[in-house]
Amino acid sequence: MSAIDWRPGPRLREMMDRGADARMVRMGGAYHLTLSQGEHRTHRIRETAQAAADAIEDMLCERLEEE
Repeated sequence: MSAIDWRPGPRLREMMDRGADARMVRMGGAYHLTLSQGEHRTHRIRETAQAAADAIEDMLCERLEEE
């Protein structure tokens, strides 16, 4: 898998299936993943695309634990 290749985790995939937009771009040697759904937007910046996707997945898991 190259640095731009990434696979969403189960929670991120579920959000994407429900219409959330996941946009990965490389800027300045880092990968920026922005997750948008309606007015809500979050992003993570990491060295690899997969690390950015994993960081979003971790954030989604934390949110579920808080509910």
